[in-house]
Amino acid sequence: CKTPGERTLARQGTVGGPPWPLPTGMIAAACVAHVVALVVLALSADNLARAAYAAPGILAAVHVYGLAFLTVTIVAAMLQLVPVILRQRVGSTVRQCGAGVALIVGASSLAAGLGQGVTALSAAGGVLLALGLLTVVVDLAAALWRAHRSPTGLGATGRGLAMSGFWLAVVVGVGLVLAADR
Repeated sequence: CKTPGERTLARQGTVGGPPWPLPTGMIAAACVAHVVALVVLALSADNLARAAYAAPGILAAVHVYGLAFLTVTIVAAMLQLVPVILRQRVGSTVRQCGAGVALIVGASSLAAGLGQGVTALSAAGGVLLALGLLTVVVDLAAALWRAHRSPTGLGATGRGLAMSGFWLAVVVGVGLVLAADR
């Protein structure tokens, strides 16, 4: 390699991995969410001791953990994993950056709305979160379709990724139904 980074740039053009700041930034935001959830849980210790699991602070912490921490971390890892395994890009960098922002802001707004009892904030956060997840699911489905049509096909790992994407879509649908029932 004559120029440092030359091989990486050439590989990104063929493999389609995102620039490292995108998944790294998402994971950093998820780590912040983890700390926020810990603080909210600590402040809600009295509700935990009374088993008041539907208390606003507990609801907020659970949603921060499940959505702003776990979901954002999983999507960030997927942005790195899928191009390596399938040799297919998961959407454009701009689309996935938008999806990442929608996930982080949406999950945070949803949790804050639940924690403060502000229905409009939790609803807006839920819509933003659903749009971000829908973008991820659509882009993953497109990458899986391209991999399926390639000479190497999906393989067992690709089929596993397809099932994961399917269940993510199901969870988003269930979340939307539950939110609409509120």
